[in-house]
Parts: sequence; structure tokens; C-alpha cells
Amino acid sequence: MSSENSVPEKSEEGFKPRAKMTLHDLQRRKIQKLMSDPNKPVFIPTKNSEKDPNKAPDFVYNVMGSSAGAGSGEFHVYRQIRRKEMARQKILEGRRRADVLNAEFVNKMEETKKAEENKTSKKRAKRQRRKEKMKAKKAKGLLKSKTQDGDSSSISSSEEEEEGETLHSSNEERLLSSEKDTKEPALESSDTQNCNASQKVSENRK
Repeated sequence: MSSENSVPEKSEEGFKPRAKMTLHDLQRRKIQKLMSDPNKPVFIPTKNSEKDPNKAPDFVYNVMGSSAGAGSGEFHVYRQIRRKEMARQKILEGRRRADVLNAEFVNKMEETKKAEENKTSKKRAKRQRRKEKMKAKKAKGLLKSKTQDGDSSSISSSEEEEEGETLHSSNEERLLSSEKDTKEPALESSDTQNCNASQKVSENRK
């Protein structure tokens, strides 16, 4: 990449340094190269598999030859063994750290989930209490309105009864007064008739 950027261009005056390419220019060049031959398969890099540190080696390279001196390669063998052991310990430490981080993440997620559930349950209970209070207030308002209606109806019925009683008593008084009025002229007429009859009898005797 740096060689492509720093390749000079030859001109009449001589070599002239090329302008530095940006990431946009590099991406455009890659796309142009890719689309120049659509039938060509694209190379997609794959992720390297994780090395197993406990796997036995397929081929042992530290075999001493017959020409080597006695113990001449032991130091190099020790260095190779130490390097392999350090690589193995590094892989195991990375796995252990990843497991610890995953466990901490899972615990944190569980704690946050429990905290959210507790918070939502508290809010739900608060909403439920508010709804129950509103229902109780509505029920009290209905009872008050019903009692007020019942009181007004009882008052109106008692007033109607009193009015009926007063009307009945007034009607009775009217009837009694009318009967008295009818009886008094009848008595007067009977008295006049008796007087007239007595006068006629006295005249006849004369």
C-alpha cells in the first residue's frame, strides 16, 4: 500500500511524486479490480481456528542427529519447550479470562433484569393501587348520588303523603260543612211546616 502510494510518475521534466491516495481511492480501486472480471471467484478470508494447546504434535522437530555432540542441543530443546509451554499457558489464560468476563456479563445481565423486574412490579402495584382508589372513589360517588336520590325521593314521598293527608282532611271538612248546611235548611223547613200546621189546626178549631 505504501509502495503504491509512493511510486513516482515519470514525466518530461523527470520523476514526480504521486499524490497520496486516500481510503476512498483505495476502496474505489479495489471495487474496480473486483468488477473488472465478474466471473473470477472472490477470495474471502476465513477465521483461523483456535489452536488446541493440549494437542500432541504431529511431528517432532527436535530430534538429535548422530552427528550432534552429546548435549549440544539441549539448551535449544529447552527453549523450544519453554516457548510452547508459554504459548499454551497464554491460550489457557485467555480462555479463563474470557470465561470470567462471560460469567460477569451474565451475572450483570441477570442483576439488571431483576432490578428492572422489581421496578416494573413496583410501578405495576402503584398503578393497581391507583386504579383501586379510583374505583373506590367512583363507587363512593355512586353511593352518595344514590343516597341523595333516595333521600330526595323519601322527602318527596313524605311531602306527597302530607299533601294527601291535608287534602283528605280538607275534603272531610268540606263534606261535613256541606252536610251541616244541608241539615240546617231541612230543620228550618220542618219547623216552618210544623208552625204552619199548628196555625191551620187553630184556625179550624175556631
